[in-house]
Amino acid sequence: MSQIEVKNLSYKYGVGTPFEVTALDNISFSVEKGEFIGLIGHTGSGKSTLLQCFNGLLKPEGELYIDGVNICEKNNAKGICFKVGLVFQYPEHQLFEDTVYKDIAFGPKNMGLSEGEIKDRVCEALKFSGLSEEILEKSPFELSGGQKRRVAVAGVIAMRPEILVLDEPAAGLDPIGRDSILANLREYHKKEGKTVILSSHNMDDIARNCEKVLVMNSARLEMFETISEVFKRSERLKEIGLDVPMLTSVFEELLKEGYPVNSGIYTVEQAVNEIIAAKDGGKNA
Repeated sequence: MSQIEVKNLSYKYGVGTPFEVTALDNISFSVEKGEFIGLIGHTGSGKSTLLQCFNGLLKPEGELYIDGVNICEKNNAKGICFKVGLVFQYPEHQLFEDTVYKDIAFGPKNMGLSEGEIKDRVCEALKFSGLSEEILEKSPFELSGGQKRRVAVAGVIAMRPEILVLDEPAAGLDPIGRDSILANLREYHKKEGKTVILSSHNMDDIARNCEKVLVMNSARLEMFETISEVFKRSERLKEIGLDVPMLTSVFEELLKEGYPVNSGIYTVEQAVNEIIAAKDGGKNA
């Protein structure tokens, strides 16, 4: 059984008003337990709406099963926020407590855990996020932007969700901060084996971290394939307003120039292998 199963899911904003807009239009797909899924699409394609449906924040039409339970049915979404952890874009805006400890502890506390268990989870999540225990009694609003982002992510990790959903978690960070957040995320996935869904406009981040990619286009599901298969369709991605990883673009140009290389290259390792394989081939006749 798939851990996430989406059947004919639709969602509209402003129903019955002149501003009615369809954000999700009859989409269907499934995700297996432990997969690392990328989610891409142009602005307004429906990505954030879809992520909020997973967490039960929005009530769509259709069927959305989490571990076999259709959370679209009445009362079935109760407690789903603990099973599906959602990290919003600019998650530092989620911070509100007067100390870092209280902010990270907020979710576990609402789960009804003991003080000892809460403390263990806070320390574990803080360490995972790459932060020192020295900041636990500080106000989160005294921290740098990157530290705030890590604290917000730690607050979700502390609930130990079965599914971790992140909406542009590295947006607005400098390259070092972005790489650090994503490295922690990879480590979390590797260590815990949890299902992760990562939304990002940065195709290189998607290429380096994910196994499969959901591509949204104007409220509909355009593709759901492996990383390699999706980036082989670079022309279509560009048609719907998306970029491709830098290495993919480079190898497409080499292919156009007649060099014997493959398309759909998106990692340094793949690029090195392609160059070695083509080294003695020269240009095509």
